[in-house]
Amino acid sequence: MKRFTSLIIFGCLVAGTSLGGDIVRLNWTASMREYCHVLTFPSGWKMPMSKLRRDGSVEAIAKFGLEHDYEVRVPGLLSTRFLVRGVESYSYKEYTGNIYEVDLSDPKAIASLATEEAWKDATPIPLRYVGPGTELAKRIQSFGHEFAPTGSHGETDRLSPDGSLLVLQNWTGKLGAGGSDVPLDFSIGFSRDHGKLFFDAYSTDTGKKLVTITANFSPRFPEEIFGRTGWITERYFFIPLDQRRERCLICDFGRKR
Repeated sequence: MKRFTSLIIFGCLVAGTSLGGDIVRLNWTASMREYCHVLTFPSGWKMPMSKLRRDGSVEAIAKFGLEHDYEVRVPGLLSTRFLVRGVESYSYKEYTGNIYEVDLSDPKAIASLATEEAWKDATPIPLRYVGPGTELAKRIQSFGHEFAPTGSHGETDRLSPDGSLLVLQNWTGKLGAGGSDVPLDFSIGFSRDHGKLFFDAYSTDTGKKLVTITANFSPRFPEEIFGRTGWITERYFFIPLDQRRERCLICDFGRKR
């Protein structure tokens, strides 16, 4: 009986950490479901294991992870269908071997594999729109509305490319050792950082809050997660959910304003 009990406790501890799933664990609400859905890249991302340097030596490439990025391209005229590929953007600009095509407007759409030819023929589009801190702050002030964050700590905000939507990225929780303020969070002993993330989406025209996306985080710093969010055109906001960026949240603000 003691052995069985210890296994149950260990299972609960693992479930509260990234070992048991996503590092961003969504707290679904009815309003979130109106805008957002989870997109899965079913075969993951296949990054080359090494890179041949100019001097003939071979250098290892880290596995694709949260520190890497997505690159998005549009085939033909701008529509709701996009090509998505993983890219190591800091050292080599090295792409993953696989490419996906998906309709971001369809919550039930499944990402399917695309060809290298389709990727080469498609047009790259920028993922994020955020200028220097002071310039962004002035831009936000110019809208003439009060945009209040849900959490107690603010991070880098995301303004859509056309300036019509603002996402305030903020959090509440603890960094470092100590008890968690998240109910039923059993991550103590496995992680030092834990708490809640908030993504408050506002219309800059009216100042109206459209939705607050909420999630628990552990064990990454909030700034690491907030630094990997972005806009795909002015319509889709995405949030990576797991360590390998194989799942992400897509929030479609074109369906409902």
